[in-house]
Amino acid sequence: MDVTNFIALCKKSFREHPSPAPKSQGGYKAVYSEAREKISNPQDISAIVKRLSQELVINHYRDNLDYERYIPVLQSIREAARKDIEAIPCPTETDWPDLIKTIIRNRSELHYFSTPQNPSLEAPLHNFARAYVLLKREEIEFIETNNELCISEKSYDRINTLVDNICTSTGGKNLIAGLAKILSKTYNPKLKRFTELRNVSLTERPLGPAIPFGYLVALTAKYASKKGYKNTDEFEHLFQLTTSLVSTFEIQPNSQWETLYVPNEAILKFVRDNILYDNLVGLHQTNHNYAKDLINYLLTAYKDSSITSFGASVRDTGKAALSILSLAKTKSFKHASENEITNKARIQKEKTKRILENLLSAPANKELDFPPRSLNTDHYFKPAIAANKNYIIYPKSISALGCINAVCHSITHPNEVRSGRNEDELGLKIEQFLRNTMISKGIKVIHGKYHISKGKELEADMICEDENTIYIFEIKKKVLTREAQSGNEADVLKDLAKSILATQFQAMRLESELKKHGHLTLTSDNTEKTIHWNNRKVKRISVSFHDFGAVQDKTFTMKLLQAAMQIDVHHPDPTEDKKLDSWRAEASQIRALAEESGEIGADHQMPFHNSLAVSIPQIYTLLENSITPDEFFKHISYLISNTTGTRSLYSEILNNQRLIDHSRTNTACEHQPDQSTT
Repeated sequence: MDVTNFIALCKKSFREHPSPAPKSQGGYKAVYSEAREKISNPQDISAIVKRLSQELVINHYRDNLDYERYIPVLQSIREAARKDIEAIPCPTETDWPDLIKTIIRNRSELHYFSTPQNPSLEAPLHNFARAYVLLKREEIEFIETNNELCISEKSYDRINTLVDNICTSTGGKNLIAGLAKILSKTYNPKLKRFTELRNVSLTERPLGPAIPFGYLVALTAKYASKKGYKNTDEFEHLFQLTTSLVSTFEIQPNSQWETLYVPNEAILKFVRDNILYDNLVGLHQTNHNYAKDLINYLLTAYKDSSITSFGASVRDTGKAALSILSLAKTKSFKHASENEITNKARIQKEKTKRILENLLSAPANKELDFPPRSLNTDHYFKPAIAANKNYIIYPKSISALGCINAVCHSITHPNEVRSGRNEDELGLKIEQFLRNTMISKGIKVIHGKYHISKGKELEADMICEDENTIYIFEIKKKVLTREAQSGNEADVLKDLAKSILATQFQAMRLESELKKHGHLTLTSDNTEKTIHWNNRKVKRISVSFHDFGAVQDKTFTMKLLQAAMQIDVHHPDPTEDKKLDSWRAEASQIRALAEESGEIGADHQMPFHNSLAVSIPQIYTLLENSITPDEFFKHISYLISNTTGTRSLYSEILNNQRLIDHSRTNTACEHQPDQSTT
């Protein structure tokens, strides 16, 4: 069904039935049943309805079509397709003329014809249509594939030429200035990061298209050293073009309710789309105070280490990284000379030069083309761009992550050669850094080995407690690989299996032993410490080294674990399917343990409700904004128990901070002396 025929059929039915049949009690049920009998494949109908809706709104912008007259017809058809009539044989082909006539003839029975359209629900259609019209003006072609409108691969060269012309003529200086201007508006000093990531609708306010900050930073890095043409600044043109391109990918989250209603069979696509969105729109960044503290800790931890990379020790690399971090600006890029960085680092100039060239900078993103893929971006692995014998340092939160990655890479891959032993050692040191940070805030932490039986032990990374709850933190240094970030579904699940699933399973095992025996005794450095259950709640927190984006949304973590229990994932490609072995193994173990403990079953409506996934920098940010251990545990409890559906953990942290600030104010008022009698 194409949009022209659809409009013609609708007009014909409206002419034939100017006055619809009168409304009756419960009549809508009969209408939907009659319409459903004319539908062949409901999945196909849903896709066709979406495409036709897009084309109607496109025609509205292009030809002033009154699209609102036809949208209720499509919404009613989509609703009819949802009805289950397994007892009645479906037709081999959808009878579109009769289906449309049935809906329009009985439109008084259907609420879509009498209820005004929700602006926030229509926003994605308008974003797509405006992007489509703008891109067509730029001579970019679209094709229909499986009832989806998408950019034709034949237009990729056209897009690359357009982007290259704009960026080359504008030049790095103007690109940086234009990007910094819009990016600086999103900076949040409490979180010490740009909060550009998600803008899901929490009200009736329509959403505009997401700004592709990640893509813009990648392009800016690629063209940073270009001089540009005199008096030419086309950043606004680049902004409109890239925003339109990303809008057509249709991966922008729009509603806070989406995660709740994702069916298990769609969970993999949902994960992939969110990760792609994170890479295009989000920025790979971290709290610069956390980066400074972690690097300083590693300088001490590797003080006497013999590890060298490109002729530099870990301490020298760390000093150079801290030098760059101290020079970085909060909201904009910083141009710095080699001498400036050397003077700050206080190490030999020749050594600084080698570190900068090999570890801390790169002529970034040379291979970046459209469509942008994480495999072709490297700006978040290094904190500076080499440009014309000088260096351009990213804004502080972005360069902070690059500094951490560069220092850690010099340890795990000295001279670009991977060392498994170094990786394991670094993982243990990072765990200790987190424990030290928690302890410095007055939080009591125990960790160590738990003896199950002869030859069997469990390792507990970190267990904390308050009066009502025991918190089991399990840490994995595993990060999302570039393959996963580029949207490869098998790699996504493989990485999640080795991170969230693995840590949740370990925490569940510890919880099982705790409840079985009533206590856990952990041994570390020949010292034993015991924690007693006392029938308190147990909360399991998976901790990653870096942020995992939307994957760390509370609702999504819960849905992911539930899906792992209920679906057996396979891939038609044997090579890709092999990557899923770890997912299947971890899911099987969690399922067995969840069944044994009663986590899943008729009595538990919300399995894995007490599970949470956070990163070390997120924990650091919580600690930074907590005055007491009690406030920190309130933050954790709020993240587990409450969600506003923003699909961004940092947004949830900010929302929860308001509750904690309010609690502080009330406490302060309670302790004020009563002056009413004076």
